[in-house]
Order: sequence, then structure tokens, then C-alpha cells
Amino acid sequence: MAPRIEINRVTKRFKRGGGKIVVPVDDISLSVEQHELVVLLGPSGCGKTTLLRCVAGLERPDDGEIAIDGRTVFSAAKGIFVRPDQRRISMIFQSYALWPHMTVAQNVGYPLEGRKLAAAEVDRRVRETLQMVGIAGLEGQYPGRISGGQQQRTALARALVSNSTVVLFDEPLSNVDAQVRSQLRFELKRMQRQIGFSGLYVTHDQAEAMELGHRVAVLNSGRIAALGTPRDVYDEPPDHYVAGFVGVSNFIPGTLRHATADVSAVETALGRIDAAPAGRTFSPGSSVLVVLRPEKIALHTTQPAAGAIANIFPVQVEARLFSGAHTEYVVSAGGHTIRIWSHDESLRDLSDGDRAWISAPPAALRIVSAEGFAA
Repeated sequence: MAPRIEINRVTKRFKRGGGKIVVPVDDISLSVEQHELVVLLGPSGCGKTTLLRCVAGLERPDDGEIAIDGRTVFSAAKGIFVRPDQRRISMIFQSYALWPHMTVAQNVGYPLEGRKLAAAEVDRRVRETLQMVGIAGLEGQYPGRISGGQQQRTALARALVSNSTVVLFDEPLSNVDAQVRSQLRFELKRMQRQIGFSGLYVTHDQAEAMELGHRVAVLNSGRIAALGTPRDVYDEPPDHYVAGFVGVSNFIPGTLRHATADVSAVETALGRIDAAPAGRTFSPGSSVLVVLRPEKIALHTTQPAAGAIANIFPVQVEARLFSGAHTEYVVSAGGHTIRIWSHDESLRDLSDGDRAWISAPPAALRIVSAEGFAA
């Protein structure tokens, strides 16, 4: 069965003032399979929204091909460009794009106009969809008289009411507060599973990407820097850009001394750090970065016995920050500042300036190239 969305070597260029050419989408290939939600993740300017707009038909690429449900909707080589309204997709915008003079029910039912459906059928589908997104009872309200979260649910209902197999999302939750955003993520995931639509979802919020995506594509300067399941992208970042953008990472520069099938030994300012085998081949003497995730590091008030735990280093506590879900300890060692997230209540008496020790199992640590890294 053909992918729901197939992007093949798509490039989009813009000419800025002064004749400068920028390339927000640079030779990208990507597919979205049946019932799959792929998240495009990256900072502002990385190209994610431009790529989404190319799929929607709101931008015309310069090169490549795009197909939706096996039908070519753009081909530079064949001169094909299908208008947005003919692409059989739905789209949810960051700004909601609701008609202020229409009620909630009228906004949601708008995509069904012109389909020659009986009024009773339109009313049924609108009511069922509003029930599904949790705003049943607001049919007669106008967008200006409901909350931001309710407006977002209205936009989502409008995208889903026509039973589109492909839905595009352009940062749809960025305008609601954190608590509502968390709830909407859960509901969106439930509805995607229930309805089975496929989609591309643009966000700069890494938590959103991890929770919603079957796969995550991390974009950097118009190219895909990493593509995989959320866990794969988080646990096996290919470079320091991905490791630093997806989640929080501590980076310790060093020199690779030797690597075996079991461990990578790196000489650093802290001392020797043993990490998991590298995902790519590094030669002894290569400049690398050890990636330490804050939740993978243990903090100790007394020095652990030698040989009992790996990668033990003395540190000084610089700060202790309680966040509710965990306590963050900021420590210094070997000229580096290291962040640690802990749930260990026995550490609560640690104060700024105290001496402590850290440890981390080699299997929890990764190494990536130091090329292009700025401390």
C-alpha cells in the first residue's frame, strides 16, 4: 500500500533582499505511512513549516516530487502542481483560522459544504466530531466567546469532520497554556489512534514531539538531522545538535583512546569516561563528546567504593533547584558544569559548595563527534 504522504528530494528556495538565496528545505525525502503521525521537530528557521506548506500546496517547491495517497500532487520534472483545495487533506493552523462570524457548528461543518450531503447528515457528523474533541454543547457559540483551548478543539474538529485520511498540523497547540496543551496532546493521540488518520505535525516543543510522534524528524538548516522513533532519536542521537535539541544533555569533550564492542574509552578533563560503543566508527585520537543525560547520572554524598560503580568523579555542588517532578543539582568538575536530575530524597541536605560524587553506567552514555561543537 502506498504511503499516505511521500516526499522525494524536495527543495524550496527563497530570494531575500539583496538577492541572497536561502534554502529552508534542502533535498528532503520523507514518507508518512498508513495510520502514522510523523513530527517535524526543530527550532525556528529550520525549514519544518516550509516543508509542511509544500505538502499542503501553499508553497511551490523548486525541485522534487510530492505524492498524497499515491497521487502525485507536485512534480518539478513533470510540471505537476495540484491546488491546495484539490489535495484531499485537512490542515490545522497555529492561528486556528476560525471564521469569527460563524458559530462553532458552522466552522466545523464548513468543509462539508458543497458535498451535496443532507442537512441531517452534516448535523450528525458535526455533533459527533464535537463530542469526540470534547466541546459538545458549544455548537451555537462564536469563536470570540470561547477559550483558546476550546478554539483549538474547534479547529481540530473542523479538520477531522470530513474524514480526511491526511491531516497537517502547523504548531496547533502553541497558543494554549501548558495544562490545556498537555490535555490536548493526550486527546489528539487518542483521536489519531481511534480515527486512524495519518499526518505531519510541526512543532518546536520536544515534549510534544516525543509524546505524539510515531516517528520524529529533527530538522537542521533545511535537512533531516535525525529520523526515527522518539526513543531512538533520544537514546541514539547522531550528533551534538540532535542530542542538544532533543532533551537536555551535558557534553564533556574528550579524546577517544580506544573502542571495543563493549565500551568506548574517552580521556576527558574529568578523567577517563567509559561510554557505550559508538554508533559510528571513530579512530583512536578522534575528538569526541560524551553525552550525559541529566536523569542518567547518580549523585552521591559519600564516595562510592572503587570498582562498585563505573565513571566515579568528585564534584562540587553549585546549586539545588526543586522542580516538583525532580530536583536538579548543578555541579562542577574539571571545568565543566553538569546538570543532574534526581528523585533521591537522601540528597536533600546537600547545599551549595558541598563536595559530592557523581557516577554513570557506561551503557547510559553516548559519544558523538565534536566537529562543529562550541562549548
